[in-house]
Amino acid sequence: VNADGDMQLESRLDVAELNSAVRVAILKSLPNGAPVKNARQSSQFGLRKHPVTGTKRLHRGLDFAVNIGTPIYAPADGVVETVRPNNKGSGNFLRLQHSFGFTSSYSHLQKFAVRSGAFVSKGDLIGYSGNSGLSSGPHLHYEVRFIGRALDPRPFVEWDIDNFECIFEKEKKVKWASLTNKVKQQVSMQLQLSSQRDVTSLASSS
Repeated sequence: VNADGDMQLESRLDVAELNSAVRVAILKSLPNGAPVKNARQSSQFGLRKHPVTGTKRLHRGLDFAVNIGTPIYAPADGVVETVRPNNKGSGNFLRLQHSFGFTSSYSHLQKFAVRSGAFVSKGDLIGYSGNSGLSSGPHLHYEVRFIGRALDPRPFVEWDIDNFECIFEKEKKVKWASLTNKVKQQVSMQLQLSSQRDVTSLASSS
């Protein structure tokens, strides 16, 4: 497909036609909501002067001002890719792999609540915030990446079932049309399988 065809294909995302089962499946699979509860965002994604080194550089995540020991929860289903204790740089660091090439990561932790290779569900406790590594005070540095590329986490933090459509407008680096089509296929396949099971169990019970 040429570049023009690609663009035409991309513009065909009709959010209104995504049913609730597809929306719920997407929100289980991709990071959404805040990983810490009721926390103030202290530093946004983008160019800034580093609070410790004083150099200007890209801040690839979102900082939450939270006390040491604040529980951190998985923003989507996934698997624990990295659990790395460290007293430099990112400090105690954890990364989750989610579906469709997405990851989320957590820096400057106090301690971990999961091990590498563990599967987690959305809302599971994964660790506790801290002040480890190169940090000017207790906070959680939170990143969302798509195929290794850092995205602004803020639209993902603001994303939920009641605010479902906002992400497609605010984050243009993801080919949402093909992603949502893939989820629609998976959901319809699950529905077909469950209706086949229903027919089979009806036949065996009669």
